[in-house]
Amino acid sequence: MDSTPEEANIGPSQEHAYAPYFTPPPSRLRSLDIMKGLAVLVGLFFSIFMWAGISKGMQGQVLMQKHGATHVLQVLVTFLVEDKLRSLLIMAFGASMLLMLARPHKDTLYSAQELVIRRNFLLLVFGIINGILLLWPMDILYGIGIVGVIYFAFARMDKRGLMILAFLTMLIGSGKIYWHYHDDQTAWKKYIPVEAKEKKIKADSAKLKDSLKTGFKKTDTLTRKEKEYKDKWEGVSKKYAWEKKNDSGQIKALQDGRWTKVYDTQLKTTQQRESWWFYQFGFWYFSAALLMGMMLFKDGFFSGKYAAWQYLVSFLILTAGAFFLFRYRMHGWMDVIKDYPAFVKRNPLPMDFFRPFEMIFGALAYASVIMFFVRKQWMTKLGDVLVKVGRMALTLYIFQSIVLGVMMYGFGMGYYARINQNWLYFIVLELILVQVVFAILWLRYFRMGPVEWLLISLAKKKRLKIAIS
Repeated sequence: MDSTPEEANIGPSQEHAYAPYFTPPPSRLRSLDIMKGLAVLVGLFFSIFMWAGISKGMQGQVLMQKHGATHVLQVLVTFLVEDKLRSLLIMAFGASMLLMLARPHKDTLYSAQELVIRRNFLLLVFGIINGILLLWPMDILYGIGIVGVIYFAFARMDKRGLMILAFLTMLIGSGKIYWHYHDDQTAWKKYIPVEAKEKKIKADSAKLKDSLKTGFKKTDTLTRKEKEYKDKWEGVSKKYAWEKKNDSGQIKALQDGRWTKVYDTQLKTTQQRESWWFYQFGFWYFSAALLMGMMLFKDGFFSGKYAAWQYLVSFLILTAGAFFLFRYRMHGWMDVIKDYPAFVKRNPLPMDFFRPFEMIFGALAYASVIMFFVRKQWMTKLGDVLVKVGRMALTLYIFQSIVLGVMMYGFGMGYYARINQNWLYFIVLELILVQVVFAILWLRYFRMGPVEWLLISLAKKKRLKIAIS
């Protein structure tokens, strides 16, 4: 069959369950392509740190400098890019999922619902390949595929329900952060009596040693349980302490010329990222962004439902909110680096407690300013370029993994941890230029990017025509 009965009846009516404000036949929305293009290009300014061996500890040391170009650029990238561009990309994916459900598909036997499910599973597989074979531990395709499969079940939910669900996932994300911080607070509280006992033992020992008594034998010691409490607190105390030698092992391994050595090292990081981290934190971050994208699509936000001034006001309010939460996190981060035990004793909330809200506010701010320019029809040439990049976002994302893997790891050019942080920004600008030129030239002769073609062909179980006649 060419399309489901639902799809055959899609028209200008606002009653369609998947997309009340979307009127086919367009298969794409310009605003969504711009968001994807911006996210995949600008997001590289932060992901380059991981590729180039600038660890979280190193970034913290730069922030502690409080002056200089490196510090200023680090702060700007952390505020403008970290988490927010990733959330924008996931948000656009959530909206695109509903777009795919709403429009007819006449070149396949599968229904739109089947195609969406198949595509999401394939993205999960592509993410595993990107993370394990292309050695990119920070891959997001795996997470997008998982949340896409799960929240497909909520595709018919109205925008209010999706908004509530997105807010709940943000709250749960903050709750998970607090839960782990509370474990550190508990470790400190258990150590308090141990610390008092240690001081007493030390004081008593000093008195006895100074006395004239002979045959002194120390009998008052910590119990096994108290030693456990002490060891745990000492581990917590060192959680954010950074020394150069902390990263030396990984740097040496990733500079090794053997692919197998690099693979073994990054595989551990990838497994930790795509298992423990994702199911503890990432799932809730990805869920919030995807649900927010679905809600905004149903609301008509991406279709230009609102006036330009409304998008502008939204951008200003959301930017202010994201900045306020960013300031809170940065101040906390610097206190943590200085003395984490003192931070735990003094602060009831963790430094990144509001991080899920910061990333969603930032992503929404980007979406709002993009829609403002789309509605005003300003900077249309730049928009045209970003649309082409957005149409090839998946191809370019994989392209980045291939190029940077060869450039940074020891089996390639071996620049891992050997490039000054400020020079990395110039490398990113060069890569952006290359990707833009590649996208423009490729789409002159082909309908879609090669990885997009592979994804859709596999989803439809049909070899699609890619060349433009």
